[in-house]
Amino acid sequence: MQRPHEALGLRCPGELYMPSTHRFPKRIPPVQYGGQFQVIKVNNWGYVRFASFQVYLSETMTGSHIKFRPCEDGEVFIACYRRFKIAEFSAKDGSFVRRKISGL
Repeated sequence: MQRPHEALGLRCPGELYMPSTHRFPKRIPPVQYGGQFQVIKVNNWGYVRFASFQVYLSETMTGSHIKFRPCEDGEVFIACYRRFKIAEFSAKDGSFVRRKISGL
């Protein structure tokens, strides 16, 4: 089926496609967080235990290591995966304060 696009000079996208030359590693190396903050492994059900709380992150995070670091005020913990902040938890009761992914 021909589906030309005006933005491509009436050519089909398949005519212009070029595969990437970037080679991906067979295995992504494990992240090294350093020793400054607590690192916790996500269990098979997507939960982590930090402080005296068990909180649900996601089953897609199973086996991942998550860094928990306190905010300056000491009332919130930030859960980080690699270079991303994935959630914030209350230090008082372990409830979610914010569930928004953003860069650190």
